[in-house]
Amino acid sequence: MADRPMSTDTVMTMLNIHTLPTSATIVVSASWFADGDPVTIQAGGMSQFSGLTIHASLTALDAIETMTICCVDIDIDQHGSGMVIIPGGLSLNRHCAVFIQDVEVNGDLYHLAGGLFSIANSPTPGGDGAKVLAEALEIDRKQTTFYSQPLGDKTIPGIGHYRGVSVIEGIRMGSILRIPGATIEPISECPNEVDRATIVNNVLERLGWDTQISLNEWISVVKADLPMAIVVCPHIYASSNDEADTVFTSLLERVISLLSLNRQATGHLVAEVMEQLSLDGTVLHHLFRSGRPHYQGNLLIGSLAGEGQRSFVSQYLGVEGAPLVQLCASLYGEAIAERSFDAKYFRLWSIIELLARATISSSQLPKLIDGSPWPIQNAKPTSAVPCAYAYIASILKARNIDELSMVVPAVDLYEAINVWYSRRNATGHYGRFIVNDGEQKQQKWYISALKSIGDSTHERSWLEGLRRSTEMAIHYELAVHAPKL
Repeated sequence: MADRPMSTDTVMTMLNIHTLPTSATIVVSASWFADGDPVTIQAGGMSQFSGLTIHASLTALDAIETMTICCVDIDIDQHGSGMVIIPGGLSLNRHCAVFIQDVEVNGDLYHLAGGLFSIANSPTPGGDGAKVLAEALEIDRKQTTFYSQPLGDKTIPGIGHYRGVSVIEGIRMGSILRIPGATIEPISECPNEVDRATIVNNVLERLGWDTQISLNEWISVVKADLPMAIVVCPHIYASSNDEADTVFTSLLERVISLLSLNRQATGHLVAEVMEQLSLDGTVLHHLFRSGRPHYQGNLLIGSLAGEGQRSFVSQYLGVEGAPLVQLCASLYGEAIAERSFDAKYFRLWSIIELLARATISSSQLPKLIDGSPWPIQNAKPTSAVPCAYAYIASILKARNIDELSMVVPAVDLYEAINVWYSRRNATGHYGRFIVNDGEQKQQKWYISALKSIGDSTHERSWLEGLRRSTEMAIHYELAVHAPKL
């Protein structure tokens, strides 16, 4: 056995907690054991609990996490001692240090002032207490090193030092999660909803309705519906503000997507704050970004901006009998709300291909808009690129729209379709397009995808061409299905 040192990580923050005297011990009797070995847990110095049953929590510390692995009940005799045996042992499936840190008695939690480690599944079992302690401390060091690594390479000369925090809403969490370089934890704060409640009540009053929503009722509903959490990255190393923001944003996108999947809920960024730090830790400047989606739509109003009474009613009635078009309109809204360019390419292309395959059924390769034959003669007419090209080209022709006006900076629709589809493939097969990635460079579509990479204006221009074409296609289908009024 080896004494387990106390650290700030083990300080309990719960209310109704007590600390046991140093004479009280609860230990796994064997210093070394493996999965399946019978495990004996002994308690001593517990005279204050004589005649009672205590509930002891076994904790395992490995290179990734510290977690409760099981709870056991121990009857304490008149001498303050007790013992329980787990005949089948434990199934940990990893090398870890095992200890007992807390016990619960009649609803109160008691924290052991000191404790003892045992080592499970050691590659080199056997040895005295000093070896047990050394191995436990090495496991703890590996865990600390794993999570304390920064984002970016701090060894690069002249590299900038940043830190970032973001607030996300819509994800309910009950515990703190850690990943390399960041922590994710729930917060109890609730957004100030006074203005929203006031707006709703003003609307109800203006309509002449009797209902008014009390602020307490509003806040209680919102707090339940909009749980909040934070993501903190204490150390980000980057050569510029833009690079630091890109690194942090990439991490946030991964965190939010995984939490949304695991919690079966949609997380949204509320705000992001980054600070650049000097060598002595003082803040040089800060960056702030609101996660609230900014308006990206029409600044015009009226019939020219989709508010025409007759056309809107016609569209509304039209999609009632065209569920595929309504689905594409919904998917378009989700696509433009995406922050990631890679995700936008994937979503927007999916709409184009969905509509194209529902419309184009030719067994012949399409001709290019200028009348020349399809450049790749052995291509299948039903494959994605020819099918999407034929579909978009047919709309441009039907609407008498100039080809180049829809696809710049591409030289023509053929180049645009290939670039858009290449970016879709990068996202669909690799999660995102990565310049100079060894595997992606081997793909036929890599050179086309590379055309979309440049400064932020260049990249947005390529994506905007796909967005315009997708919007045009949906509006075309709406017009096809809309009744004349």
